[in-house]
Amino acid sequence: MAFLKFFIIFCHLKRYVQQFTDDDANWHLLTGYTQEEIVRFAHEQFSTIVQKPVDSDQIIHRSSFYLIDQNANIVNKYHYSNDRYVQELINDIEKLAK
Repeated sequence: MAFLKFFIIFCHLKRYVQQFTDDDANWHLLTGYTQEEIVRFAHEQFSTIVQKPVDSDQIIHRSSFYLIDQNANIVNKYHYSNDRYVQELINDIEKLAK
């Protein structure tokens, strides 16, 4: 599926991607943003939170995947706690590919 591209906003991006694949050609690691820009983007675009506790290098955020179509619309949201999220994501991607 050459049309499929992955975008993520996380700390330790390379390490995160390596958990899934050795080929990162279709992954676009969104870096270079300030904490304030990430917080605003997460809230405005995904209605989610991102917080950095005082005196910590960690960031609190939700662990969700969002499938976004070619028109920048959110198709669906997937969460790690759902045992079927991978299959649901695959099914939705296949629908978009048609």
